Amino acid sequence: MKRADGVLLTVRLLLPKKPIRQAQKLKTLTQYVQRHPSGWKKRLALAELRYEMGHWEEAILDFRWVLARQPNLPQGLSVRLKLAKMLEILERPAEAMPVYQAALNRITYEPSRQYLQQAMESCQKNVDVAANDDNPHREEI
Repeated sequence: MKRADGVLLTVRLLLPKKPIRQAQKLKTLTQYVQRHPSGWKKRLALAELRYEMGHWEEAILDFRWVLARQPNLPQGLSVRLKLAKMLEILERPAEAMPVYQAALNRITYEPSRQYLQQAMESCQKNVDVAANDDNPHREEI
């Protein structure tokens, strides 16, 4: 790219991971998990990749599968927070709340606990709104 003063600038775009490599890794991990369905490490890697790629429904299933088999996973807090946030964004706050609570139970650092409690309060408001929306006797305005 040339600036107005004639200086030539080189600009490089840095993507965290190349899409072609991500697609290949997705294919490889999916095949591995199909051949070895009881292995949780590759399933976790697959869930993380799906999360990064925006394949959230599949990532949710995989994260839940891993947490069910490895509840004390060293990176369990990170996994729970990603899972809860995806559920909340997908407008499934009632599913997100127990995941947030499980994450909160693992946090000892008080500022982090307070931050997560605020996130949970926000999510709880969405649960309450959803519960009111399901009321068949409410009046339409």
